[in-house]
Amino acid sequence: MPAPSHRDMVVDMPHSGTPSGRVKLVGPPVKFSRTASAVTLAPPLLGQHTREVLSRLLGVQEEELARLVAAGVIEG
Repeated sequence: MPAPSHRDMVVDMPHSGTPSGRVKLVGPPVKFSRTASAVTLAPPLLGQHTREVLSRLLGVQEEELARLVAAGVIEG
Protein backbone atom coordinates (compact mmCIF):
# COMPACT_ATOMS: atom_id res chain seq x y z
CA MET A 1 0.00 0.00 0.00
CA PRO A 2 1.43 3.45 -0.90
CA ALA A 3 2.39 5.97 1.78
CA PRO A 4 -0.36 8.45 2.79
CA SER A 5 1.50 11.26 1.02
CA HIS A 6 0.92 9.48 -2.28
CA ARG A 7 -1.36 11.59 -4.49
CA ASP A 8 -1.03 14.46 -2.01
CA MET A 9 -3.34 12.87 0.56
CA VAL A 10 -1.23 14.50 3.30
CA VAL A 11 -0.23 18.10 2.69
CA ASP A 12 2.40 19.86 4.80
CA MET A 13 1.73 23.62 5.04
CA PRO A 14 3.15 26.61 6.90
CA HIS A 15 1.08 27.65 9.93
CA SER A 16 1.95 30.34 12.45
CA GLY A 17 -0.13 28.73 15.20
CA THR A 18 2.07 25.68 15.71
CA PRO A 19 5.43 25.40 17.49
CA SER A 20 7.08 23.97 14.36
CA GLY A 21 5.49 26.56 12.09
CA ARG A 22 4.03 23.74 9.98
CA VAL A 23 0.83 21.69 9.98
CA LYS A 24 -0.14 18.48 8.20
CA LEU A 25 -3.56 18.54 6.54
CA VAL A 26 -5.65 16.00 4.68
CA GLY A 27 -5.51 16.72 0.96
CA PRO A 28 -8.54 16.60 -1.31
CA PRO A 29 -9.64 12.95 -1.42
CA VAL A 30 -11.15 13.11 -4.91
CA LYS A 31 -8.85 13.73 -7.86
CA PHE A 32 -10.32 14.78 -11.20
CA SER A 33 -8.42 14.44 -14.46
CA ARG A 34 -9.29 17.91 -15.79
CA THR A 35 -9.99 19.89 -12.63
CA ALA A 36 -7.16 20.69 -10.25
CA SER A 37 -7.81 20.57 -6.54
CA ALA A 38 -5.41 21.58 -3.81
CA VAL A 39 -5.19 22.75 -0.23
CA THR A 40 -4.22 26.42 -0.54
CA LEU A 41 -4.88 27.83 2.93
CA ALA A 42 -3.97 26.65 6.39
CA PRO A 43 -6.75 26.47 9.00
CA PRO A 44 -7.53 29.78 10.70
CA LEU A 45 -6.13 30.61 14.12
CA LEU A 46 -8.55 30.63 17.04
CA GLY A 47 -10.62 33.80 16.76
CA GLN A 48 -9.01 34.90 13.50
CA HIS A 49 -12.35 35.64 11.80
CA THR A 50 -14.44 36.55 14.85
CA ARG A 51 -14.76 40.27 14.11
CA GLU A 52 -15.60 39.61 10.46
CA VAL A 53 -18.29 37.06 11.31
CA LEU A 54 -19.83 39.22 14.02
CA SER A 55 -19.84 42.42 11.97
CA ARG A 56 -20.40 41.35 8.39
CA LEU A 57 -22.59 38.29 8.85
CA LEU A 58 -24.40 39.10 12.10
CA GLY A 59 -24.50 42.90 11.86
CA VAL A 60 -22.78 43.65 15.18
CA GLN A 61 -21.76 47.32 15.22
CA GLU A 62 -18.20 48.55 15.93
CA GLU A 63 -19.19 49.97 19.34
CA GLU A 64 -20.44 46.55 20.46
CA LEU A 65 -17.30 44.87 19.12
CA ALA A 66 -15.18 47.33 21.13
CA ARG A 67 -17.24 46.53 24.24
CA LEU A 68 -16.73 42.78 23.69
CA VAL A 69 -12.97 43.30 23.33
CA ALA A 70 -12.86 45.44 26.49
CA ALA A 71 -14.80 42.78 28.40
CA GLY A 72 -12.39 40.06 27.20
CA VAL A 73 -15.09 38.18 25.34
CA ILE A 74 -13.22 38.41 22.02
CA GLU A 75 -9.70 39.43 21.13
CA GLY A 76 -9.09 42.75 19.44
